[in-house]
Amino acid sequence: MRLRGKTAVITGAGSGIGRAVAVLFAHEGADVIVHSRSRGHADETAAEIERGGLARPLTAEGPIEDEASVVRLAALVAERSEPLDVLVLSAGIDNFEPVDVVPIETWDTIISTNLRGVFLTCRALLPLMRARGGSIIHIASASALVGSPRMAAYTASKGAMVSLAREMAVDYAAAGIRVNAICPGSIDTPMLRAGFAARDDPAEAERACLARHPLGRLGTPEDVAYGALYLASDESGFVTGSTLVIDGGYTAI
Repeated sequence: MRLRGKTAVITGAGSGIGRAVAVLFAHEGADVIVHSRSRGHADETAAEIERGGLARPLTAEGPIEDEASVVRLAALVAERSEPLDVLVLSAGIDNFEPVDVVPIETWDTIISTNLRGVFLTCRALLPLMRARGGSIIHIASASALVGSPRMAAYTASKGAMVSLAREMAVDYAAAGIRVNAICPGSIDTPMLRAGFAARDDPAEAERACLARHPLGRLGTPEDVAYGALYLASDESGFVTGSTLVIDGGYTAI
């Protein structure tokens, strides 16, 4: 129960890494608010937590790149009696096109979701954390640290998330708010599987992906969730402005 007494909001919690974080945090004692673009996906995560013998958590839905949607999320959190302790920013989308190919509309969509959404969510929820400090965790990507072929908009957005986490760590340290980034490697999520399926040869795309990870396997959402648990807990009380790489050796090559 490493998060007993803490309230946590997890965006992008309808599937993949975000869902794993929400489930683990709930089992570690956190009062979780599950946020997803889709109400159905948010409800699926809530039901999984409930099946684990815990109370069904609050859910919220809407696009995080839409300011009105994020304001509604902040209002829901503010209605609770306890301050917000943990914010995990896991919502995101990817693309597979280089700079000279990616349509401007796709570029704008990726940057809006992955970066504007983080900005809007932090801006709306930071005031709820000032009462007693807390932890903000940006789920970025190993692609923020090394070149990833044909992922121009995605890598740009995730690199910016890492930089923003460092900047926020400096700005809000005096308020007792720690801000860190996690950079996962290739994690076996629906988004990754959809990326493989979109390639001309999905099986070869998966083999090439595995070859870039010295541990020889894809990561699991739970691999990342346990890293987030450390950064959310009091055990990481002297950790801020850091980047935790969970990538099976991807960036070591």
